[in-house]
Amino acid sequence: VFRPSLIHGPEGDFMRMMKSFCMGGLRQPVMPYFGSGNARIQPVSAGDVATCFVAALSKPETVGKAYDLGGPTQYTWREFYDICAEAIVGHRRAKVPVPAFLAKLMARTVVPLTPSFLMPHKFNVEQVQMSQEDSVCDIGPVQRDFGLTLRDFRQELAAYAGRMP
Repeated sequence: VFRPSLIHGPEGDFMRMMKSFCMGGLRQPVMPYFGSGNARIQPVSAGDVATCFVAALSKPETVGKAYDLGGPTQYTWREFYDICAEAIVGHRRAKVPVPAFLAKLMARTVVPLTPSFLMPHKFNVEQVQMSQEDSVCDIGPVQRDFGLTLRDFRQELAAYAGRMP
């Protein structure tokens, strides 16, 4: 069993949404985040997750075990937004907190009724809730049992930011 933190990669829906947030434009002059932005995440490369899945097939000693997957560094959501903006557009963007209760209300009422051309990346109540909770882990067991050096989010993003769709 694998329990990953936030999975990232150039083709993933989440990173495409982050690119859209970072690019901004007239529809989005600031980057909104939910709540305080202090919940911590530990982005893990999609490649590292795939490597673990494949390696587990040939490692009988991993059967029946649960592994938390995360990258080597933890970030708050606000730090994560800054890193994404710096890599994607070359500078940080203004961020604005949206209270979690308001974001949940919007997810139930406004978001479903908003046309995609106005809001290409919609969010739901579960995503708002998840953004309020830490998603970090001890990567020691994965490194020990799989002999894997997990990739750094900042370095990986810098390498693929220019080729994101």
